Amino acid sequence: IHCSAPTAIKALVDKLSENGAKIYGLTECSNSFEYNAKFNRLRECYENVFQHHGDLISIDSRHKKVLIMEFLAEREHIDPENILFVDDSYQEIMEAFDHGFYSMHTTEAMERFS
Repeated sequence: IHCSAPTAIKALVDKLSENGAKIYGLTECSNSFEYNAKFNRLRECYENVFQHHGDLISIDSRHKKVLIMEFLAEREHIDPENILFVDDSYQEIMEAFDHGFYSMHTTEAMERFS
């Protein structure tokens, strides 16, 4: 019940958001209850960042994260190398890196930005 975002990740997200970066969450959810629970937790942990349901994108497989990021990059007219992808799966990070996204593991982000 009483969880909070890792301090370094929160600082990174807050700083990026303050500088005008658009922050999205990508999550694998099996139902709307799970999605809403995750969205509400993100909204609590990252004030002023996750304000709309479109800020958290639900996918049916974590292996679709790169595909979704490619769609977002195209829609927003952003080069993939200008998109930071942070994830806890090395497989997803390597796939994103292979598609040109700036990618790092969650532990690396916490070390770099603490």
